[in-house]
Amino acid sequence: MLLNDWETRDLFEARRLVECNLVRLAVIKASPEDIAELRRVNEKMKRPNLSEQEYWDFDIEFHTTLASMSANTVMITVYDMISTMYHRYEGKVKKLYDVQMTTYSNHKALIEAIEEKDVEKACGIVNRSMSISEEAIYNLNTVTKK
Repeated sequence: MLLNDWETRDLFEARRLVECNLVRLAVIKASPEDIAELRRVNEKMKRPNLSEQEYWDFDIEFHTTLASMSANTVMITVYDMISTMYHRYEGKVKKLYDVQMTTYSNHKALIEAIEEKDVEKACGIVNRSMSISEEAIYNLNTVTKK
């Protein structure tokens, strides 16, 4: 079952706040090894003939790796709670090809911003990416209700 409109709005609002702040911490704390790990995970998304499940799994791995870079256990726990709620969309998100097509490039741009230690650029990328996902899921909810 998909979340209703207000739950969707609340979820994305919370996710945007948490992920942007996780990214802020990651920018401050990222080691060269952390950045290399993010790149390694993101490169998995370029594999040919990637299944929907593999896409989902690699995206989760990327965001979990990013959250762990914050080195803040409270923020990681909050991220995990939001991620668990987001999983209610898993079956539908796997079908959002427009979102999938931009994921690799958004992640790549985010990694570059982290490497450049550019907090504002990194948060801007997170916000743009969230807006794309939020619009796609809102549209999905609208179609599902018809």
